[in-house]
Amino acid sequence: MLLIYTGSYPDDKCGVGDYVYNLNQEIKKNYTVNVVKLS
Repeated sequence: MLLIYTGSYPDDKCGVGDYVYNLNQEIKKNYTVNVVKLS
């Protein structure tokens, strides 16, 4: 299963990176996760 997170995040939204990182830590045990940021 492949999960792709896409979006455009302003620099002041530092919480988004932390959220995605923590989410990946939980999911990576069972899934392959690619985080893609599109500007």
